[in-house]
Order: sequence, then C-alpha cells, then structure tokens
Amino acid sequence: MALGAGPYVAGQFVRYLVTVDNAGPSEAENVVVEELLASGVTVVQYETSQGDCTTGFPGNPGAPLTCGLGNLIDGASAQITVTVQIDEDYEPGVLENDAMVLSDIFDPNGGNNRTSVIVSVVAEAELLVQKSGPTQAFAGD
Repeated sequence: MALGAGPYVAGQFVRYLVTVDNAGPSEAENVVVEELLASGVTVVQYETSQGDCTTGFPGNPGAPLTCGLGNLIDGASAQITVTVQIDEDYEPGVLENDAMVLSDIFDPNGGNNRTSVIVSVVAEAELLVQKSGPTQAFAGD
C-alpha cells in the first residue's frame, strides 16, 4: 500500500507499507518478504518492526528488496515501511511495486501471499513570468 495520496511527480518521495499477518494456526518460520520496486526509483529508507532488510536493486527482478522477518507466531504481524525517491528524469506514467511473502512452513492459501500497488507519476511545471520597465514614460521619449 502506498502511503499518501497520488499522483506523484518525478523527484518526490513515495512511502510503501507492507504488513504481513500470520493467520495461523501454526507459527510461520523464517518469514521473508521480497519487494520488487520499479526501475526509476532509489531506496532512501526502510524500517521493519522485526528483522532486517537488504535494499536490492530497483527494477531488477533478480535482486528485490528482501526482508528477513524471522518467525511469526499465530496471530502476529510485522510491518515494513519503504521510502523511495522517484528519479528526477522519470517520465510520466506508473510505478508498480510488487511484494510477496514466503515461509518455511506450508501455506494452504498462497493466493494472498502477493500484493501490488500502482501509483501514477505525472508531469508538473511551475512557470513564472516577470516584467520590468520604467514606472513613468513621457511623450516623445
């Protein structure tokens, strides 16, 4: 989930929140979240409620941002917040962020182990005009 309303402009920051819940009934062991960030962004910060992350390489499916969360007991949850900056030269369009969670314990409902967020990136230009000249003019000048 992207935190904050879009659309976004090149150069702005986007914060993503990933929440992992263990609905049980067993403890989930060695929980790992892989977050595939779009090319055109730079990871500037990440926080996790437990475990640690490596940033990977945005846009490279073989090197996602990876967070090892350890074990989650039945009913527990963990959160990851990732802040990225959209590259200044990013063309208007969309940024897709995909995340998936894995565990060493079998999950009978793997259909809810993946999620995606798409945010819009738009062009924006602030134009200013100024004019200067004499404050008085005389005929014949």
